[in-house]
Amino acid sequence: TSATVTGLTPNTAYTFSVAATNASGNGAATAASPVTTLAGAPTGLSVTAKTVNSVSLSWTAPANATGVTYTVRGSAGGALPAGASAAVTGTTAVVSGLAANTSYVFSVISTTAGGSSTPTADTPATLTLPDVVTAVTTGSVTSTSVVVSWTAPANAAGLTYTVTGGGTVAITGTSATVTGLTPNTAYTFSVAATNASG
Repeated sequence: TSATVTGLTPNTAYTFSVAATNASGNGAATAASPVTTLAGAPTGLSVTAKTVNSVSLSWTAPANATGVTYTVRGSAGGALPAGASAAVTGTTAVVSGLAANTSYVFSVISTTAGGSSTPTADTPATLTLPDVVTAVTTGSVTSTSVVVSWTAPANAAGLTYTVTGGGTVAITGTSATVTGLTPNTAYTFSVAATNASG
């Protein structure tokens, strides 16, 4: 006493009725039962930008997307990471509240009054940028070299560092010896942390 009707168009209203049939013909049909199919899932989900604490996403709307809203989810439609939130505008979103230098995976679902679609395919694992280096100081100074040291940012696994300000830099951990400097010359040094995302 049930049937699955296939081949329907997503996000489209249909009206169904049922009639019993025997050798003499059809009985009276039931009252019409209206229903709207769910929207299709978005496609083409991609990462368009990354910062220390956010990831920007973009996707393509499903066919027949009138009245569809979108929700950014975690992997396979699961919950977003604790503390994260997504601001959706059309077919783009910015997910904020993320941790620095941390890998995340996202998906998106379509929602209408009737319910939600299956989620999109997950994004590839996306690494947020590292946080800023702190407490940059200079130590031993000679006529042609300076030792620069700093404090690594939180969650520093896998980070490398770039020291700018002049000379040739040899980095060891959270310090560097900058050589090839000009005697009796003022220099200003800065340090940036880098991971696979930048």
